Amino acid sequence: MRISDLLALKWEQVYSDADARFYTHITIREGKTGKLRTVAVNSHALEALKALLPLRKGVYVFSNGRTPEKPICRAQAWRIIRAAAEKAGAEGNISCHSLRKTWGYHAWQDQNVSPVVIMQVYNHSSFEVTKRYLGVEQDELDQVYLSMNLEE
Repeated sequence: MRISDLLALKWEQVYSDADARFYTHITIREGKTGKLRTVAVNSHALEALKALLPLRKGVYVFSNGRTPEKPICRAQAWRIIRAAAEKAGAEGNISCHSLRKTWGYHAWQDQNVSPVVIMQVYNHSSFEVTKRYLGVEQDELDQVYLSMNLEE
């Protein structure tokens, strides 16, 4: 999910007060594309939501501490991500968008998720757009150059 969609996420979309349970899927209307998207809630996301539930102060999952009826802003989300990255020892320019790209890169390279599925998750118009977005094209070129051995 894009950071703008995450920040717009409301408790009513992830948790049923009537049933006192979390939903297995979250349905959102993407801010950028306007398309409806249904996302399965994995065990890691569920644990994070469970940890946030007792801290619930407003309608938004990521409510602003000063104004609970509003979500935190993108800049605050960026500060949180940067602090977590520094604490984890990550180097480089880490942003909220880095998480989205990193998810796709590792899904493709480490988890062998079909590029077509990743393309659909990102709502990209073509396979080439997804490859360029993830930087896989350059990685593949690097592998060719680095593995070349003319001595054999």
